[in-house]
Amino acid sequence: MRTEYVIVIVLLLLFAGCGPAAKPAGVTGTAQVSPIDALAKSGVTFAGGDGGSVKKAVVIRARRKMDGIRAEYIWVRQEHPDWELKQQQTVSIQGRKYDIMAFTTPTGDNRTLYFDITEFITKP
Repeated sequence: MRTEYVIVIVLLLLFAGCGPAAKPAGVTGTAQVSPIDALAKSGVTFAGGDGGSVKKAVVIRARRKMDGIRAEYIWVRQEHPDWELKQQQTVSIQGRKYDIMAFTTPTGDNRTLYFDITEFITKP
C-alpha cells in the first residue's frame, strides 16, 4: 500500500510540471508572427511586382530551395486567401526560371501568377 502512495505522488508531481509555463507579470496575449516575417528570418526576400505577368513576376530570393518553394505558397495565401491551385508549371524564359501558378479564387475568378525562382531553384 505504501508503494501505491509513492507512485501516486510521483505521478502527481510529473503531471504538475507538464502544464503551460506561466507568463511573466504584465505579459498578456500571444505574439503572432506572420508567415512572411517568419520567412524573412530564414533569409527569404520578395521583390519585383504583383506577379500578374512575367514582366511583373514576384522575385523570390532564398538560401534554400525548400524555403523558396514554401515562400511561393505563403505569398499566394497571403495575397489570395482560400485560393485553389489548378495548375503549376516551371518554364525558362530568356535564361530565367519561372513558376506559373493558375488558380481559382473563392469568387470563381481564374488567375495566373508568375514567380521568378531563378535565385533559389538550383540550390540544395
